[in-house]
Amino acid sequence: MRRGHLTIGHALCAALLGVGSVAVSCAAAPTARATTARAEPAESAPDPRADVRAKLASTNFAQIAWGAWQAAESGERDLAGDVHAALRRTLAAPVGAEQSFALRAELDALIRLDAHLEAEDLSNASRVACARNQTLVLAARNPRLHAPMLETLRASAQSEELVAIDNLLAIGAPGRLTELLLPEARLHVTVHVHDPNSGSGEGGSRRSRIACGSVQAPEGFPPVVLYDLVLGRIDDGSLIADGPQPVSFRRTTRSESKFGVGRTARDVPVNDHALSLLRWIVGDRSPTSLLEGKIRIVHIWKDPAHYVADVHAQLDERRTAWRELTGKLAAAGSSLRNSFRSTRRSTFPWSITARTRASRCRLSDPSPGAERTRDGSARAGCAGPKDHADGFSARK
Repeated sequence: MRRGHLTIGHALCAALLGVGSVAVSCAAAPTARATTARAEPAESAPDPRADVRAKLASTNFAQIAWGAWQAAESGERDLAGDVHAALRRTLAAPVGAEQSFALRAELDALIRLDAHLEAEDLSNASRVACARNQTLVLAARNPRLHAPMLETLRASAQSEELVAIDNLLAIGAPGRLTELLLPEARLHVTVHVHDPNSGSGEGGSRRSRIACGSVQAPEGFPPVVLYDLVLGRIDDGSLIADGPQPVSFRRTTRSESKFGVGRTARDVPVNDHALSLLRWIVGDRSPTSLLEGKIRIVHIWKDPAHYVADVHAQLDERRTAWRELTGKLAAAGSSLRNSFRSTRRSTFPWSITARTRASRCRLSDPSPGAERTRDGSARAGCAGPKDHADGFSARK
């Protein structure tokens, strides 16, 4: 036993004998010998991200697609860089049937991992037709950065895609969008002249187009992810861009090797779209406006003077509304002001058509081209419907 170190046995022995020297009166108690073996270091669990990264680094499109799929499912945002690198290699590879399916998976992963792409990368991806909707979702994260790409896509966009692009440009490049919209903002006025004794009338219709096709997925790939654009809001945080017509996206997956795709796409009237977005850009959030792409004025025939006065009054309201809108555009920020001036569109952009429905006046009804003289009387003269680009020339 070493001096200065007492075991519990020594202490008990000293207390019983009443002596101070434990070393003489008591035998040294045996010390406990460790019986447990030295613990081996625990093996570290394999990092599941390593497998995902290996797939994303592959040259096989199926493996890349699976890597992107698994990265998206994991929710690990630090994998976004690996997916981004895989996207660049996919876009640089020769175009093939499998390339687009890898691209769909990569863009889906980047969307779900909240990634932000550089302008060049997203612009390259937007050239693949099946990926355009996904590129719009990613562009919504920085519309200003991706404004040049959006303007390029706008040239061939239709329906929901056009609305989504313009909503994003209204955020990222409102001045440039104003310059694009002003030439498209036209008011087509139709004046229906009715004889109260004729009982004639007209109906209308709304058109839509069906976009159909099929997808044949190659073997060995994960489920195919589809992104569709939807006019309006969906209550799941999928809004792409707000506007007079908000646009959202709907994500679906298909596990079949072959399936059909089809949807009903709304026709978007260019005039109404342009006018509503111009009002939105200057902060007008009113759901209704006198400025509409198609304006229908119904006049009950009495005589030429009454006709001209009635139509003039209704058109003057629209002219005033247009002046207010263009005044706000001209008074807005420098980019808007410069764009507005470059278009030189402060005049009232309208065309007018008269449609005669008065049977007893069929050949003598006044057209909207009738002029009003200085003394306020009307001078009318035309037979039947006629288009007038300038409208009432005396009171423009």
